[in-house]
Amino acid sequence: MAALISVCRGAVRHRGRGPAGVLAVAAAVVALSIVPAMAAKPTPSNCWGDCAGDYTGGSFAVLGHDVKYFADSERCLGTFGSERGQVDYVLVKKGLPLTKNDTFSFQGTVDIGPPSKVPVHIKVFGDFPTPTEAHVTLKISYKHCGTVHLKVKRYPPMEG
Repeated sequence: MAALISVCRGAVRHRGRGPAGVLAVAAAVVALSIVPAMAAKPTPSNCWGDCAGDYTGGSFAVLGHDVKYFADSERCLGTFGSERGQVDYVLVKKGLPLTKNDTFSFQGTVDIGPPSKVPVHIKVFGDFPTPTEAHVTLKISYKHCGTVHLKVKRYPPMEG
């Protein structure tokens, strides 16, 4: 236990003797390096991200203990409305429950939105480093889309 306390305080002393002491120090270092970062509880809001526009950069709602939907537009999905050049988007319509660590995820097939209705496979994973910001990783298996990393802020931003 003394070896663990010394490592936690940043000391470079070896308090144990022999293999047992070395193993205790090694175990403490490994245990400290794999401890996950603490997630923040998201602030409930009908709008995170670009809810009124074209979903660029991600959009979702957090109500109760669920992400109620998730949408994101990416140029690789195509465009519609030739005079306006609007970008197609993917939309997860079903609720995504928040885990006890306040993360959410989805893996499955959704349609590219409007009007193409082309089915694409996506993977979504999101977490909340602060109550008003989410980090979302979105992998879209369609043409050259690939993986995008989004930082989505709660809207309207909280006044400080």
